[in-house]
Amino acid sequence: MFHLAKKTKWVGYISSTSVYSETEGGWVDEGSPTDKNLHRCIAENLWLELGGLEEMRSRVFRCAGIYGPNRNALATLRARKAGNTTDSKLVSRIHVGDLCRGIHASMTSPITDRMRVYNMSDDLPASRMDVFSYAKRLGSISEGATDLVKLTRRDKSRSSKRVNNARLRNELITDLVYPSYVEGLKDLENQSIWPFTESILQLSANRNK
Repeated sequence: MFHLAKKTKWVGYISSTSVYSETEGGWVDEGSPTDKNLHRCIAENLWLELGGLEEMRSRVFRCAGIYGPNRNALATLRARKAGNTTDSKLVSRIHVGDLCRGIHASMTSPITDRMRVYNMSDDLPASRMDVFSYAKRLGSISEGATDLVKLTRRDKSRSSKRVNNARLRNELITDLVYPSYVEGLKDLENQSIWPFTESILQLSANRNK
């Protein structure tokens, strides 16, 4: 991929906030310790190296839990695949629409740093318990309509950290359309499919069958 660099002005790699070490609910920012042995960390470093090449800007986007149309607490409850909804660990999230806005803003940003990392998250870290409790009330979903007993491997291994998004807010998008899961789930309950189209969502649904 390096031979393409001279023709390219901007590259971005979508990573995950899972690269950060466990903080047991503490805050992390772009300078917090990461697990250097993770494949994601290795990939991040390879992409960032492109920033050392002539006229190249390389960006890494460490995403919190992404949710949006077809992938959210309401849809999970209605599909009876909620797993553990009583987990009180604090985690961060971001609506896919705000994620897309942030990445697009990075492409046109006046910031000239060759290498830059961004945490992509909303303003309100929250527990799975709080999010699913709100989704049940919002969607009028009864307890009997969900499977709450079986714990998945992901439920058991989920870490707890709060992701600081100050760099995202200061440099890329000063206003989030969905600053928390509350605004995001309200729009999703009202059948919002932004930033997608019906055809893209149908294609995604078909692939997941």
